[in-house]
Amino acid sequence: MFGALSAQAQQADEAPVTRDVLSPIEVWGDRNANDPGSYSALDAAEIDATAADHPAEILNQLPGVNVQMNSGQEHLIAIRSPVLTGGAGQGSFLILENGVPTRSPAFGNVNSLIEPHHEVADAIEVVRGPGSAKYGSNAVHGLINVILPEPGEGSEVRASYGTLGRWRTDMKLDEGQHWLVNLSLQKDNGWRDNTDVNQQKLSVVGKFNPGLWDATVWLSGQNLEQETGGYIVDADAYKDEDIAKSNPNPEAYRNAWSVRAGARLERPLFDGTLVLMPYAHSQAMIFMQHFLPYNGIEKNAHTGGGMMVRYEQPVSEQLTWRVGTDLDAASGYLRETQSRTTFGFNPANDQFPQGVHYDYDVDTTVAALWTELEWALSDEVRILAGLRGESHDYDYTTKAPAGINGRFNVPANRSDSYEFVTPKLGAVWSVSDTVDLYANYARGARAPQVSDLYRLQSRQVVGKNDTETLDSVEL
Repeated sequence: MFGALSAQAQQADEAPVTRDVLSPIEVWGDRNANDPGSYSALDAAEIDATAADHPAEILNQLPGVNVQMNSGQEHLIAIRSPVLTGGAGQGSFLILENGVPTRSPAFGNVNSLIEPHHEVADAIEVVRGPGSAKYGSNAVHGLINVILPEPGEGSEVRASYGTLGRWRTDMKLDEGQHWLVNLSLQKDNGWRDNTDVNQQKLSVVGKFNPGLWDATVWLSGQNLEQETGGYIVDADAYKDEDIAKSNPNPEAYRNAWSVRAGARLERPLFDGTLVLMPYAHSQAMIFMQHFLPYNGIEKNAHTGGGMMVRYEQPVSEQLTWRVGTDLDAASGYLRETQSRTTFGFNPANDQFPQGVHYDYDVDTTVAALWTELEWALSDEVRILAGLRGESHDYDYTTKAPAGINGRFNVPANRSDSYEFVTPKLGAVWSVSDTVDLYANYARGARAPQVSDLYRLQSRQVVGKNDTETLDSVEL
């Protein structure tokens, strides 16, 4: 059984807003619908109709996307890829909100979809495989872009309740011209023992036109408090309802908050268009590692920000040139502790020592430069070529003693740098208004995550990590 209430207010003198997925894509300039490559999107009508309580419920409607639902709001992402964990799961997918990364490149998280305000989104874009030259590190297997609604769409209140004990409320408060406030509240009692979830999301969007600029600004954030369900080990657990609903780790939890601010400033310049996108973000998370034998407590956080600059200019009727630069700086930390008494797999083994396993700070800087050329050979045939170069710098400091500590390897203080270049080349033939044929080559790459570099196991060698690349050919 499921119940829902919905109310919407629209000013009488305003025409109804048309929900067209192409509109926000063009507004944000993240990707043209007929660019070469595998692309799909969900519009506001589909998002509203789904009313997803978990990001998997909405994203798994798209081809090639398989977000694995775990306990509460936890998940693992797969976009035309294996289901990845660890550093690969953190750094192989680029998560955007209004075209801006929700995290700095080296500080990803496998549960990063808990952060964007997808519940009230105006559109969600997904690119499968490496993105265009506009997108760099982390867009290896694909990207997800959550586009927030803008003022002028009207106010709305939606509430729902399910008999499993899940409450949900979404509100849009629209001033009508310059400001829009979105709020989502969810409380889920969980169908298993001790698996409660409480989550709150808030986003504020403003739209202005100072002088020659078109300006959109936004502030968004979320807070999550959940009791996490552990793994049930029993071949016939599904046959016993009491076992299936049990939680062998009632002490497990995950608490996380995040906040993001950004702006898109667009104006004509010379014969082209200039876009400036400054942004800042901060997050913190603490959780119990119930999936590891020592049940460690991890606390991590990072704060960062940067600027994305893009300029597009028609060189001729057939040729369009784009160039851009991305800058990002961040500072973060990770601390892992074990409260259990030192133990191993036999009485004489001390693989899992009590106390601090890792305690480090990392500062990162990222600089990227990219360019694209779009050549219209005819009204039906286009060629798109791009090239992107990136540099990543890390400055690491440990507060825990360096060296081998049981199963854990703590590197001494060090600095690391990585550089890579990713080319793109594609062609599109528009056979008709509804049929496009394309060929596309793209290379995706990612620099190591902070955890790849400095959260090592005893048999790993410090400084041996390298960039990960993926070459994609599509027809």
